[in-house]
Amino acid sequence: MESAQICICASESEVRTGLLLIPEGVYDFSASGHWFDASIPAGPEGYPSERGPFWMRWFERWRRQPDANWFELIGAFGNGEMFNIGLGRQGYRPPKQGTQELICFANDLSGFYWNNSGGVVLTVTRAK
Repeated sequence: MESAQICICASESEVRTGLLLIPEGVYDFSASGHWFDASIPAGPEGYPSERGPFWMRWFERWRRQPDANWFELIGAFGNGEMFNIGLGRQGYRPPKQGTQELICFANDLSGFYWNNSGGVVLTVTRAK
């Protein structure tokens, strides 16, 4: 099994991992570490709006991945497809549009990465 580790910095709106995922592959993801949404601490699983200031609920629908927690680790491809990683994901099959580079980020509002800090380590293993 091939494996790679990448640091995903919270202050970057797009971390190009350099990992090319092939459509025929099956991948396992695991993440660890801590990052901060301004002063709110989180792990790769992120946090629900209730843990932040009351006004965060008003902005949920404008998160880059609206159905994921604030600051949840998200994977994406250049074609716009996104998927939740969080603490981990097993048996992921990439889109069938050909080999694509994995892009990752903390789920936040576009344009609000300037007040983020810390990072998480993502391990990607090709399981098949």
